[in-house]
Amino acid sequence: MHSSILSACLWGHLKKTNTLIGHVGLSKISDGVEIGYAIGMDYQGNGYATESVGAFSIWAKNTTSFLMEKNS
Repeated sequence: MHSSILSACLWGHLKKTNTLIGHVGLSKISDGVEIGYAIGMDYQGNGYATESVGAFSIWAKNTTSFLMEKNS
């Protein structure tokens, strides 16, 4: 169960066509932090989710303080 609403979110798009293809985000949950993502059906199987989650995880670790905060 989520202990707070979505805390950070990034929308993904293809640069060459400026097409929105999905999103990745973080939510605080009772045991820590949960990462979630969605990629449009036409864009699945191309490594976009792996690339997005990896890059977003690095960004979140380096820029968000809520990852280090203990949930109450």
